[in-house]
Amino acid sequence: MVQTLQPMINEPRNPALSLYVSICALDTKDNLDIPETPFSLHEATTTIMFVDVVESVRHTLLDERTAVMRIQSLLSRAARNLVPRFEGRLVERVGDGLMVEFADARHAVHCATALHALAADDGIRLDIADRLRLRVGIHATEVLTDDKSLFGHGVNLTARIAGLAAPGETVVSAAVRDQLTPGLDPDVEDMGECFVKHVLEPVRAYRVASHLFADPQLRAATASAETATQIKPTIAVVPLASAPKNAADSAMGQVIADDLIATISRCEYLRVISRLSTQGFANRAISLPEIGRLLGCDYVATGSYRIVQGEMEIAIELAQVRSGMVIWAERYRSPLHTGWLGETNLIDTIAAAMLDHIVESEVGVVRHCALPNVTDYSLLLGAIALMYRTQYTDFQRSRQALEHLAERHPRSATPLAWLAKWHVFKVTQGWFENLDHEAEQALSLASRALAIAPAHDAALTVAGLVATNLRKRPDEGATLCDKALDGNPNNSLASLYRGLAFAFQGKGDQALYSARLAMRLSPLDPHRFYYQSLAATAALAAEQWSLALELGTASLRSNRLHTSTLRVIAIAATQLGDDERARQAVADVLRIDPSLTVAGYLARSPARDYAIGRVWADSLGRAGVPA
Repeated sequence: MVQTLQPMINEPRNPALSLYVSICALDTKDNLDIPETPFSLHEATTTIMFVDVVESVRHTLLDERTAVMRIQSLLSRAARNLVPRFEGRLVERVGDGLMVEFADARHAVHCATALHALAADDGIRLDIADRLRLRVGIHATEVLTDDKSLFGHGVNLTARIAGLAAPGETVVSAAVRDQLTPGLDPDVEDMGECFVKHVLEPVRAYRVASHLFADPQLRAATASAETATQIKPTIAVVPLASAPKNAADSAMGQVIADDLIATISRCEYLRVISRLSTQGFANRAISLPEIGRLLGCDYVATGSYRIVQGEMEIAIELAQVRSGMVIWAERYRSPLHTGWLGETNLIDTIAAAMLDHIVESEVGVVRHCALPNVTDYSLLLGAIALMYRTQYTDFQRSRQALEHLAERHPRSATPLAWLAKWHVFKVTQGWFENLDHEAEQALSLASRALAIAPAHDAALTVAGLVATNLRKRPDEGATLCDKALDGNPNNSLASLYRGLAFAFQGKGDQALYSARLAMRLSPLDPHRFYYQSLAATAALAAEQWSLALELGTASLRSNRLHTSTLRVIAIAATQLGDDERARQAVADVLRIDPSLTVAGYLARSPARDYAIGRVWADSLGRAGVPA
């Protein structure tokens, strides 16, 4: 069956592209009219070029109108001036892309180089993150045509080939490569057999060399250099030894290690070495530095187990490779008749303790060491933990660590995303003087993170939080979190922030579902109080006041300085008629944020335009927050 271009073009290649439908309302005067009467199709051989503006949604985050005008101007000049110069014919212009037809594949390749140069010249005076960049795909193929429009599998395949290009790159098919002359046409680099969406067989693709990459700044800007996995600490869990050595039950040590590996793997802050790599270390006398060298890990968990009088006793210790020191050790006992996991879920208990001690170790490093001497993963993990402490000195140190990490890795989205989140926390705690300034800073950082990695689920998640909390657009925030979950369904923060966005809209059931899902996805998170706090907000939206108070109280036990939690407790207690508890919560929050007023709360609350926001503001007033 012949497929037209339209369904394919409307499918977003950028995970967040569908958010800004206005981009698709660009000037379409160059589009050809669709015939109202039957038309005659015939086969033809042609070269098709797809041109796509990269990350158009990111450019609209701060200034939608300006971004749309810049994109429209770039594509209009490309279609009007460059395409005819290289003997091309504009077939279709939709949203942020062009489809162009060439009789000669060589002309298409040279036109692509000129298009990249045009985009580069446009952005020469702008910061790298603000420049428009293109991705181009070219394929020589058989099509069906009425001499105006193009149809068929070759059209769709060309779009998929364009999707293989990084920002600022052109990728061509083997059919195009075969028509190029070395020395006269741009060089190409073989990308091998590439699998593309909705195409069963792999496609041989080639990356076109370009003089644009002689500029090291542009090379850096277009390189795929997301280093999130490189700036996470790595832990190896060695199979536990039997004590005394007993071949009959030696497999139990591997089973315990396997379950610990599976449990720790659910923490987003760590990388975990596979059991296939650690099982060879069972019952071997190998030094800690040697294990670290062979596995490339930062922490090693080792231990032993024995069965004594119907109980299993587990001794486990956690060592830091770089210092050679044991940072934690403990013994646990579990009745065998309940299964070796025990009624208290022993594996979860051990895993949570290990994670907490790793975080605490890195917090100490970031607090007390000169930042230039601190490893990447220590900067990240320590900064995140200090941010959640919500003590002002720790909070400021968190920012310093993240900024230092961002300087080391300018093409990593991870530190930028966390810096954006830092500004959101600053507003939540009431530690700001100019709300618009904090919002602008957070938006800029989130935009830069998405510029580097448009599909980065953490960057999309934080962009959702910024949209909800600072732009006061919870509907947009929920959509961005959905995009993050499309890429990573196990992203607990994306689910948590989606629940928060629903809560601010008064969608209680949806909010509570998302919050509960987030807590199931990250049951051992070192910052559990934060999940409990936002889940309490979701419970408020569902008018489950007792649950909100329960979750808020549990959160407060771990962190008594989180103003959002205190406000939730005040609201829930007021609704339950517990005036004394409500007044105490308000007194506590005013000590941290003395500028808090009902009017100020409502003005900065994402729920201000929804009925639920007025309910919460009224409850805070009844609890004693000044008008």
